[in-house]
Amino acid sequence: MNREKGFVLPLTVMCTFLCLTMFIHFIELYMTEVKFAEEEEQWYEGDILMNNVVEQIKEKLVNVEKEVLSFNETIIEPNGQASYEAVRLDEKTWKVTVSCLTTQSFKYDAEFLFSLSEGEIIEWKERY
Repeated sequence: MNREKGFVLPLTVMCTFLCLTMFIHFIELYMTEVKFAEEEEQWYEGDILMNNVVEQIKEKLVNVEKEVLSFNETIIEPNGQASYEAVRLDEKTWKVTVSCLTTQSFKYDAEFLFSLSEGEIIEWKERY
């Protein structure tokens, strides 16, 4: 009994520290995963909003009169709102800048060129 050097207490403290560190690490991983899932849901909501708004804009551009050189509008949807500005570049091409804001404050901005002759988007740029 005289030669005991205190081996159990340091080993217990080190194992406790190791277990506590692993527990905190797993909690941080879980919190990161939850935050990522929330942000992904917001991104999907913004993407759905942008797709709905772009379809409405395309319909308006096809039916706009030839004398109109530019116009802007704000569209309110159940999952957010979007404002856009359309400028005629030439007789068959429109440049449209769209800014969407979801109900959860996720902002999604895009700019595209729309060809009247083809009836579709010919160039798409996103801004975050």
